[in-house]
Amino acid sequence: LEQTTVLRGDQNDLQQRCWRRLIGFQIEKCRELKSAPLYLVLSRKRLMSYLIDGNNLMALNVGWHRDRAAARRRLVHDLASFVARTRAKVRVVFDGWPDVEFPEGKRFKSVQVLYAKPGSDADSRIKELVTKSSYRRDMVVVTSYRALKSFVSGKGTRVISSGQFKSLVLEALKAERSQKTDQEPVDVDECLRFFRNSVK
Repeated sequence: LEQTTVLRGDQNDLQQRCWRRLIGFQIEKCRELKSAPLYLVLSRKRLMSYLIDGNNLMALNVGWHRDRAAARRRLVHDLASFVARTRAKVRVVFDGWPDVEFPEGKRFKSVQVLYAKPGSDADSRIKELVTKSSYRRDMVVVTSYRALKSFVSGKGTRVISSGQFKSLVLEALKAERSQKTDQEPVDVDECLRFFRNSVK
């Protein structure tokens, strides 16, 4: 579609915007289906579920430990954008005491925030959640810790590294920003008249 569709130079501004909106929508849908990794594809019955080692993912950002609360909040907001883009189910488990803004079990735009139990760590909480899950084969655990990866894989659950998942989140954020800048205001009635007249 990108190679065969050409916008005529003599079309007016309204026509250009209408064509861009129509073509952009079609291209975006094709890209989503063509480029989606296997672990992003929706199953017939359930949405793909991610269980994320929060501190391990935050540790990819330089200086995150200087303000752990702020880093945690930024990650939750980024994950919310990822969910909005992919419609996946996301749970993130953090080490440490619960945040005032995101307490234990809090759902923020479909992202559920969980914490390690007192005297324990996030890895142990993730192991517990995987073990108790009835849908562990529909789950993807995000971590780069070798021991946790080995445990999760042994339960039949898929694992991707924090680096791989961070790339997916960055792609979602980039696509979100691009979509916002590309959404020019277009009068729907005018577009319909334009396309109707084009086929006469």
